[in-house]
Amino acid sequence: MTSFNADRMLCGRMDGYSVQEIEAKYLVLSGKRLERMLDRMQQAMAWAGFRIQPKGETLQRDTYYDSDWQLRQLGWSFRLRRSGNTQKVTLKELTRSRGGVFSRGEVEQTLWQPACGVDALPAGAVHERLEQMLRPGSRLVPLFEIHNHRRTYLLSHPDHPRAQVEMALDQGQVAAASTLAFTEIEFELRQGSHEVLSDLLAIADEQSGLIRARLSKFERGLIAAGCQLGRRAPGGIGHVDAQTSWRHLARTHLKRQLHELKLYEPYAWESLHPEGVHQMRVATRRARAALRTFKDVLPEAEGNALEQDIRWLGRVLGDVRDLDVHLQQIDRYRSKLGDKATHALGLYQGQLLKQRRVAQRALLDALASDNYHTLVTDYNALLSAATQTDPARPSPTVGEIADQTVAPLLDRVQRRGRALDGTSPDKKLHRLRIDIKRLRYQLEYLLPAYPAQLTDLCATLRSLQDLLGDHQDACVARAQLTAYRRRYLRNAIDRKVFKKLDRREAKRAQRLRKRFAALWAEFEAGSAGLLDKLASTAA
Repeated sequence: MTSFNADRMLCGRMDGYSVQEIEAKYLVLSGKRLERMLDRMQQAMAWAGFRIQPKGETLQRDTYYDSDWQLRQLGWSFRLRRSGNTQKVTLKELTRSRGGVFSRGEVEQTLWQPACGVDALPAGAVHERLEQMLRPGSRLVPLFEIHNHRRTYLLSHPDHPRAQVEMALDQGQVAAASTLAFTEIEFELRQGSHEVLSDLLAIADEQSGLIRARLSKFERGLIAAGCQLGRRAPGGIGHVDAQTSWRHLARTHLKRQLHELKLYEPYAWESLHPEGVHQMRVATRRARAALRTFKDVLPEAEGNALEQDIRWLGRVLGDVRDLDVHLQQIDRYRSKLGDKATHALGLYQGQLLKQRRVAQRALLDALASDNYHTLVTDYNALLSAATQTDPARPSPTVGEIADQTVAPLLDRVQRRGRALDGTSPDKKLHRLRIDIKRLRYQLEYLLPAYPAQLTDLCATLRSLQDLLGDHQDACVARAQLTAYRRRYLRNAIDRKVFKKLDRREAKRAQRLRKRFAALWAEFEAGSAGLLDKLASTAA
């Protein structure tokens, strides 16, 4: 851990500058041949009259820091970049891209002696700005590192004699809790008219292997490091008790899910880390659950339109998410079977990656479509309409409706869970999982009003849902492995590997079934008399 101290100006001299950085960023889609794509783009730029001057290659190591998220709350990131014998510290404004173009403030300062670091930051532009941003005695703590191989080119054009653009090809990898690798092309306008940048964007947009980037390197590092993604956590639901309006609770939860959709949408767009797609899909599921739960106090037309929109988006996200789950299982298979499974698993992974690229393309098309724009419009229309008080449809309070909303979901879970035994089909466990998830969402809406009655039960339901989710993953994996073996494998050794994997998944599913009984007993005990407790507390 390092600390920033305004009194420790131990090395260096006054240095640094503050500028408004303007750059366009494009991600190279996975599966594309980088050199071939780069050659095609450079050829297209040359045909358009651009002069391309290679400037060399560098290895960069960027370490990002913050102090209790003070800088990010103010809308800035801070990094220390080491490249060869050069060290620079940079503050960058956190702004979302507009069509792949980032315009943001940047303050940079060179550290003139290699021994200098964040813990001994010399006087300069960055030092001065940090003094203004951080509370006295703040400690700057490293968050994650990004290792980057950069190739740079200087671009100019005779029609824009004063313009200069630096093109950089970055091959980066985040060193954090989970690995995240990316390849992107940046066009930074160093001087001159914005028109030259627009011309380059028109060329890059024509390249089939590129998509406009939506995130900065810092934001990608956050998701790989498992950090909170928003600058500020979404607003809490405030005080909720038995007298709270059911309509007010509906608006609050629906508003939160819209926040989550917007937060994770650029991560799902780039699709570099599986958590982006996963969390956006979770937001669609929770939004649909809220629409079902609160439908009696929501405008019917707007609610029905939005429910259809969200169901469509959830399906597209689900196609990518399911393949991410299968791909994550491959590392587990390798650790179990070792080198003898390398060939068979390599072929399987390649097939899954092909399917994922197709699913990702469909997701990109969906997020860029009029349908997605309509979804956001419909969502805002629903929230707006839900704020209007309808005298003909007064809203009940939480206390008046709590036990009524829980009763049918609780009854369905209990009936299906009690009907299970060791021979029950897998699909019955899957249906129970869906019902448990709906019951848990329902209880979580009520949790702030009934913490004593619901906290432990919600935790038990989450454990049951996770266990049954793992069971379903094992069942789906078996089906996937069997289908792949029968369709693609002819080699006896590879077929034997996949049969062994199938047996492993079958044993995993069986172990999970055995664990289910204990958790179910815990749920039965925790849910005993639940409806009476809710009713009596409300009274």
